[in-house]
Amino acid sequence: MSLDRRPFEDDELTVDLEVIASATERADLVVLPERIRERGDSVKIAPVRREARDLQRFAHENGRTVAFAIPDGVETAAYEEHAAALVLPIIVFGAGIALNIGCNLVASWIWEVWGPKSDPEDLVYVRLARRLGDGSMEMLEARGSVDDVVRILREPQLEPREED
Repeated sequence: MSLDRRPFEDDELTVDLEVIASATERADLVVLPERIRERGDSVKIAPVRREARDLQRFAHENGRTVAFAIPDGVETAAYEEHAAALVLPIIVFGAGIALNIGCNLVASWIWEVWGPKSDPEDLVYVRLARRLGDGSMEMLEARGSVDDVVRILREPQLEPREED
């Protein structure tokens, strides 16, 4: 189990970079919607997972803020995944939060919600993104058991590299 670092691909964006940038200015963590779709009455909807709302509550209780990158004119709707693996939405770190602090917050939340009752076979997939000094975005991905993902998110290797 390791944390993979790679460039953030444009096709992974569910909203414009301007919407993400605006949200990162006002929050420590920003959650991207899974997708934006149009209902039959032409109203645009951004489904937000229950877990993302839980993360928002947990972060608030720990003195941090979470915003959802939802464009103007788009409504949010509850969304619940019924899959064997827990796939979290993409979480972007705001400019005001250090990488290791954000990762520790996400790790603590995962452990609080799933850790004590997790089965070693339960899989978690976490995608974290951050803007680098050159304006590009980096994706950090961790996949594995709850114990593995929590451990890897808390490792010192998450400190910014010298070129960051």
